[in-house]
Amino acid sequence: MPLEELKALLRFRKITYRQLASHLNIGVSTLCLKINRKNRLEFTSSEIVNIARYLDFEPNDVVRYFFPELLA
Repeated sequence: MPLEELKALLRFRKITYRQLASHLNIGVSTLCLKINRKNRLEFTSSEIVNIARYLDFEPNDVVRYFFPELLA
Protein backbone atom coordinates (compact mmCIF):
# COMPACT_ATOMS: atom_id res chain seq x y z
CA MET A 1 0.00 0.00 0.00
CA PRO A 2 1.35 3.45 -0.86
CA LEU A 3 2.37 5.75 1.93
CA GLU A 4 -0.75 7.91 1.61
CA GLU A 5 -0.40 9.78 4.90
CA LEU A 6 3.19 10.70 4.10
CA LYS A 7 2.13 11.96 0.67
CA ALA A 8 -0.64 14.02 2.29
CA LEU A 9 1.80 15.50 4.82
CA LEU A 10 4.19 16.52 2.04
CA ARG A 11 1.33 18.25 0.20
CA PHE A 12 0.20 19.97 3.41
CA ARG A 13 3.71 21.26 4.10
CA LYS A 14 4.18 22.18 0.42
CA ILE A 15 7.26 19.97 0.12
CA THR A 16 7.76 18.73 -3.41
CA TYR A 17 9.04 15.31 -4.36
CA ARG A 18 11.97 17.09 -5.99
CA GLN A 19 12.88 18.76 -2.67
CA LEU A 20 12.62 15.54 -0.70
CA ALA A 21 14.49 13.53 -3.32
CA SER A 22 17.26 16.12 -3.32
CA HIS A 23 17.51 15.91 0.46
CA LEU A 24 17.82 12.12 0.21
CA ASN A 25 20.25 12.27 -2.72
CA ILE A 26 17.99 10.08 -4.87
CA GLY A 27 16.17 10.73 -8.10
CA VAL A 28 12.59 11.95 -8.18
CA SER A 29 11.50 8.84 -10.07
CA THR A 30 13.09 6.63 -7.39
CA LEU A 31 11.31 8.59 -4.67
CA CYS A 32 8.01 8.17 -6.50
CA LEU A 33 8.54 4.42 -6.78
CA LYS A 34 9.39 4.16 -3.10
CA ILE A 35 6.58 6.37 -1.83
CA ASN A 36 4.09 4.41 -3.96
CA ARG A 37 5.76 1.09 -3.09
CA LYS A 38 6.13 0.11 -6.74
CA ASN A 39 8.51 -2.51 -8.09
CA ARG A 40 9.10 -3.76 -4.53
CA LEU A 41 11.12 -0.64 -3.75
CA GLU A 42 10.98 0.58 -0.18
CA PHE A 43 12.79 3.22 1.79
CA THR A 44 15.98 2.09 3.50
CA SER A 45 16.30 2.59 7.22
CA SER A 46 18.74 5.47 6.69
CA GLU A 47 16.30 7.13 4.27
CA ILE A 48 13.52 6.81 6.84
CA VAL A 49 15.75 8.42 9.47
CA ASN A 50 16.67 11.24 7.08
CA ILE A 51 13.03 11.86 6.18
CA ALA A 52 12.05 11.81 9.86
CA ARG A 53 14.70 14.40 10.65
CA TYR A 54 13.81 16.53 7.62
CA LEU A 55 10.13 16.54 8.62
CA ASP A 56 10.93 16.88 12.35
CA PHE A 57 9.10 13.67 13.29
CA GLU A 58 8.61 12.33 16.77
CA PRO A 59 9.32 8.58 17.13
CA ASN A 60 5.59 7.77 16.99
CA ASP A 61 5.34 9.63 13.68
CA VAL A 62 7.81 7.22 12.09
CA VAL A 63 5.49 4.32 12.86
CA ARG A 64 2.42 6.27 11.74
CA TYR A 65 3.85 7.33 8.38
CA PHE A 66 6.10 4.42 7.44
CA PHE A 67 4.58 1.41 9.18
CA PRO A 68 0.82 2.10 9.36
CA GLU A 69 0.10 -1.64 9.19
CA LEU A 70 1.47 -1.92 12.75
CA LEU A 71 -1.31 0.38 13.96
CA ALA A 72 -4.15 -1.53 12.29
